[in-house]
Amino acid sequence: MPTGKRLAIYWVMGTLWFSGCAWLVLDRFFQSRGPFGLTPHPWEPAILLVHGIIAILSMYLQAAQSAGVDPDFTILSPLIAVFERLESPE
Repeated sequence: MPTGKRLAIYWVMGTLWFSGCAWLVLDRFFQSRGPFGLTPHPWEPAILLVHGIIAILSMYLQAAQSAGVDPDFTILSPLIAVFERLESPE
C-alpha cells in the first residue's frame, strides 16, 4: 500500500479514536447541573457528529481493505496529497 494511503488510514483511525475519547471525557466529567437535571457539555453534539462521519468513513475503508479491494480514496485525496508532499520534500 502506498505511504500516502496508509497514512490517510492512520489519520482516519486516529481521528476516530480521539473524537471518541473526547466525547467520553466530556460526557463523563464535564456535565453541568441545570434546573432539569444534568445537561451535556455544549461541544458534545459537534464531537459526536465528527465521530459519526469518521466512523462511517472508517467502516467503508476497513470493509474495502478486508475484502482485498483497493478502496476508492477520492474522499481522502486532499489528505493523501498532503501526506505524500510531506514524505518527499523537494
